[in-house]
Amino acid sequence: MLDDKDLLAIFEREQGNDTAAPRPRPALPRGPQTQGTPLAPTAPIKARPQPTAEAVVLPPRDAAQDLEIANLHRDMARLTLISGQLLAQRQALQEERDRLDVERRTLQKKLSHALETATELRRSLALSQTRDVWHRRGLLPHEEAGALIALARQVPEKILEALGESGRERLESLLRDALYVTCDQPACAAVARDHARVSVAKERCEVCGGSDVRLAYRQFADTCQAFAFKQVTIVGGSPQYREQLRMLHKDTKATFALQVVSTERPGEGKRAQSVKDLVVIWGGSEIDHSATNHYRDATEWTLAVAHRGISGMLIKVSEDLQRRKATKSRHPSR
Repeated sequence: MLDDKDLLAIFEREQGNDTAAPRPRPALPRGPQTQGTPLAPTAPIKARPQPTAEAVVLPPRDAAQDLEIANLHRDMARLTLISGQLLAQRQALQEERDRLDVERRTLQKKLSHALETATELRRSLALSQTRDVWHRRGLLPHEEAGALIALARQVPEKILEALGESGRERLESLLRDALYVTCDQPACAAVARDHARVSVAKERCEVCGGSDVRLAYRQFADTCQAFAFKQVTIVGGSPQYREQLRMLHKDTKATFALQVVSTERPGEGKRAQSVKDLVVIWGGSEIDHSATNHYRDATEWTLAVAHRGISGMLIKVSEDLQRRKATKSRHPSR
């Protein structure tokens, strides 16, 4: 490649030979030249010196600063922990809120269904003309709807069938066997578990009758022991009633043996012949009346009690025993 000096010499030569015959100009190279005059070496580019930074000397930290920094780190760690706990609590509260919302919607659906069922049952009740049956069962008019709902939850098909045109006797049987009328005391309400229940005041409770059932059994046990009974047999009672009687007997630690009979079993006649002392036929509770026939004349101390509740039955037995004792004392020949 031609440098600036070569080009200048060619130009001057051309200017001095203006009159001479024109000579062809040499063509300037257009690309990288691989042969010919070597290129002059270029001067190396020197790097610009960078300014040197002066070293910053920090003053030494004292113990107070170190302690303050440590406290700051500790406080930050504590805040981080508290923040995590608050976030977890917020998540738990949100989950609980969602759960309660689902439960609320479920209860609303159940309530709506119960109201629809109650409406249908009231309509059936009005058509079936069975108000006297409910009254004989001991229910007040404003308690009938609650009893219907309770029965509809436990035995929906049976209550709808019993409220039909020909269901009068069936309704009486259902109210007697499947519906419990108790107060809200735990011991009384527990008797009606797995059954329909209507909540009433204590004085109308069929279990305690407004009195302490334990006190009633204590009085019953004392009376039986005063008569020197070694065995007491109670015929009747629902499974819950029988279980409660056993528990009361165990808690009282009475000296006589207690057995309960509820239904007809093979060989019941022979068992009835082996009983002694007091026999109570509990006619106001669940009972297979064919079972009572074997016990009505089992002993001279056979009492029939129609009271449905446990307390009322026990009190009635105690009173009847005292009355018979007083009668025998006045009339020894009887």
